[in-house]
Amino acid sequence: GVMYNPEIYGFDRAGNISIPGTFKGVIYDITPPVLSFVSPNSGDWINNQKMEMKTNEPLQRWSIRVKSQGGVPDVNSPHSHIFQDTVQVANAQDLINYFQLQDGSMYLFEMIGFDLAGNVSETVILDSIRYDVTPPVITMIYPFNNEAINNPSVSYAISERLAVGEILWTQIEGSVDSLSPHIVEMVDSELDPEEKIRINMTNEPILNDGSVYSITLTGRDLAGNDSEAISVTNILYDTTPPQFTNVGPDSGMALNHRNKNYIWSNLINFSWLIDTIFIFS
Repeated sequence: GVMYNPEIYGFDRAGNISIPGTFKGVIYDITPPVLSFVSPNSGDWINNQKMEMKTNEPLQRWSIRVKSQGGVPDVNSPHSHIFQDTVQVANAQDLINYFQLQDGSMYLFEMIGFDLAGNVSETVILDSIRYDVTPPVITMIYPFNNEAINNPSVSYAISERLAVGEILWTQIEGSVDSLSPHIVEMVDSELDPEEKIRINMTNEPILNDGSVYSITLTGRDLAGNDSEAISVTNILYDTTPPQFTNVGPDSGMALNHRNKNYIWSNLINFSWLIDTIFIFS
């Protein structure tokens, strides 16, 4: 790493010394450069082929090699490219300009570099890089459109593990819900791909009795791909039991028929009263 100015002399046959030839600024370097990845990191999920590296000294050239480790087979693996431009401190590249990775495959990244003196670095490795450009698919199982519910439990399925997900309850009709919209963030196992059947979310919303809601599910996978928004609408939240009034016949009456009359509350939709039971004893 020391800089020298070497000089060279020569003598002719008569013993005359030459004017010295001088080389200025010559660095004696036998130390290999040290390279490192800035991004991505081992174990990352990525949805692009951008990478960034840095070096502790200028490089005359460096190379990258990407080899499939698992997942969806990559018939073109391994991929590689040599960068011939001098790098002073750091360099960022989009590898899509040089080769195409396989969606769903997992990769090993290897990088080496040569300093200006020709010393070669140790191979720098990134392990278990998952390349994923497919958005997650969310399926809403329950509730259905135009459903009446008395608790905010939901059923849904996800095609892959999510990094973040949310369920948005927005009041659209019925009684006014001053807290609408309700944002329910998914946590822990709620982000897993298994089907969830009639679960009550950890961050369960406090809905308003008599309000009608739309429900929208969205999510983002570990690689940063966003799902399409999935919605159901006209969901009535109703926790008020129906009430009977003007019930006949009156208590103690003697009858020679089985006719009866009554009026019930909550006559927004006749079909909402599912079961009416009469017991004669």
